[in-house]
Amino acid sequence: MATQEMQRLWKLSRIDTGLVEVRKRAASLDTGARIQAEITELEKQDAEIGGNARSLHAEQRDIELRQKTVEDKISKFNKDLYSGKVTGVREVENVEKEIAALKRQRDRDDERLLELFDLVPPAQAAAKKIETALTEAKQRLADRRKKAVEEKDLLQKEFTRLTAARPELAKTITPGLLARYDMIRQKTDGIGVVELKGSSCGGCGTNIPERTLQALREDKLATCESCHRLLYYTDGVI
Repeated sequence: MATQEMQRLWKLSRIDTGLVEVRKRAASLDTGARIQAEITELEKQDAEIGGNARSLHAEQRDIELRQKTVEDKISKFNKDLYSGKVTGVREVENVEKEIAALKRQRDRDDERLLELFDLVPPAQAAAKKIETALTEAKQRLADRRKKAVEEKDLLQKEFTRLTAARPELAKTITPGLLARYDMIRQKTDGIGVVELKGSSCGGCGTNIPERTLQALREDKLATCESCHRLLYYTDGVI
């Protein structure tokens, strides 16, 4: 069975392992970067497809307004012609030319309106699809960021708890062993002690040679020859 001091060191290593895990989880915390990239792409599509739909619809409204203006002008010119208000031959010719020009413009606008009647609905449908996807993505991003803040708060609390517990436990370890342990964990990603799993290292999975197992049976300090971490065991393991 491991010595009492080794048991205390094992508890200390559990704290340090916990701190390593907290830092890893904090570093890999998902704050929605992938969703933000999705939003950026959707915004590009909205600018292109949505912009096209808005442009076609605006053109349709402009032509419809212009058509009304044209019809009002034609109606006014016809009224002037048939009311006797315009009597001179030159004046009549000029008014008739104006009416003819307005009708040509009306015909051109009618042709374009027919085209727009076919173009606007599918363009608006495509734009609506992107708009909906964009709205949903923004909501997912907001939810993801809210969850990330909650996760960060929990990690911060765990980090504070572990950090507060470490000093008192470290005081129970002899300076020489603590120094050796700290030196090892500085070289091994913060993990200085690993548990023996059968006859294998719990850190790297390497099979531990018999001479090392015997040293552990004799309550001697031993390390994995592969990852160089201190080995910890309990009764019945080896």
